[in-house]
Amino acid sequence: MSEETQRMSAISIWLLLLMASVLFQAPESVVALQGVHVIDGTGGELLSDVTIVLADGMIQSIGPRTDVDVPASATIIEGDGRYVIPGLFNLHGHVGVTEGLDVSAGFYSEANIRQELKRYLYYGVVAVASCGVDSDPVFPVRDDSRNSGFPGAHLFTAWRGIG
Repeated sequence: MSEETQRMSAISIWLLLLMASVLFQAPESVVALQGVHVIDGTGGELLSDVTIVLADGMIQSIGPRTDVDVPASATIIEGDGRYVIPGLFNLHGHVGVTEGLDVSAGFYSEANIRQELKRYLYYGVVAVASCGVDSDPVFPVRDDSRNSGFPGAHLFTAWRGIG
């Protein structure tokens, strides 16, 4: 495994742990991420040594560590120079048809769709648009993915698609 692949894997793992720690906090909890680098997705400069304060799962403040007030009640997570990026969107996906490296319509099941959405979130993909030929197993998962605390990416479907 190359050094770059190892670095990206470590970043992905840290982002997953970060998301899990934030998503599964009590609704009224406050979390502060300190000492992170932020890529904001605007094409601007990398922001370093940043503090992000989240309350009720939403960003309340973000800025240089020295400029952000962290509530005394906050759970503090030291980022140690790790990277935070915006959630990614897969705008053309097909869910539920992959097991390992194999692809087959025979794998299509509600359980497999749920597993794939967990995997997407693990890699920082927060929403997936499934582009057609969806059938009954996908619809309960799509509905569940809109609920707070769903352990995977949000799912949008093209319903039955064309064909």
